[in-house]
Amino acid sequence: GPMFAVWLLTKFGSWRTVFYIISIPGIILAIIAAFFMHEPPSVAAGIRARKEGKKREVYDRGHKVKLSDVLKYKNVIVSTVNSIPVMAWLWIYSGFSALFLAKVHHMSMEGIGLAMAASGLGGFIGMVMMGRLSDGMGRKAAIMISGLLCCASGLAIIAAPIGTSLTSFCILFFFWGMFGGAFFPLYLGTLPAESVPPEFAGTAVGVPTAVGEIIGAAVMPTIAGALADMFNLYAPMWMAAIAGLVIMLVSIAYVETAPKKVA
Repeated sequence: GPMFAVWLLTKFGSWRTVFYIISIPGIILAIIAAFFMHEPPSVAAGIRARKEGKKREVYDRGHKVKLSDVLKYKNVIVSTVNSIPVMAWLWIYSGFSALFLAKVHHMSMEGIGLAMAASGLGGFIGMVMMGRLSDGMGRKAAIMISGLLCCASGLAIIAAPIGTSLTSFCILFFFWGMFGGAFFPLYLGTLPAESVPPEFAGTAVGVPTAVGEIIGAAVMPTIAGALADMFNLYAPMWMAAIAGLVIMLVSIAYVETAPKKVA
């Protein structure tokens, strides 16, 4: 993606045109989801009941639960707290890394594109790999390990001296993206969704998403930008690296949900 965007920029000479072009995959995905994605049976039954004017009661362990009760599940609360450092890491790392490489390490646009592409590839692998490993080692252990290694990868990038090779940065950003990307299927999907009745899974995921977008994605990058202006571009990188450590510490509070661990 980043390499393709840089290539488009060299062809069209304007980021405005590039933004229009790279939005096309999102439109295609929306069309595919509209025609081929189907609701699970439990949710579909609830939708039919609402259309027929019926009230559907949901029970968990013999107790009747309401939609607002999702906030009574510990993992939903923990994921809501975790959403702040996770989204802070994502948007600070993705928003300031290119500027850091350009201004501090004087890297070319093509080199920055390669480093960002490496982090994207790492994120893809991390989501699949740590999601799979969590089935065996447990969700809690997987996200805690990811948080620690995400922090370590960020610190390695911060410690890299001026003149570090592009290859080295590609490797470092690959691992930073891999361990950072591993957070998302665990904190945002698996842990909250496995903790509540299936009918409330959407709300259990939606609450952390909303808080993360408001505080982690909007407020934290603003603070990072202010610190960069006040000090230098190392400040946002420190924030992104420390976010991994915060995620690891917050994740101690999770209740394990992996079937192999709770069976």
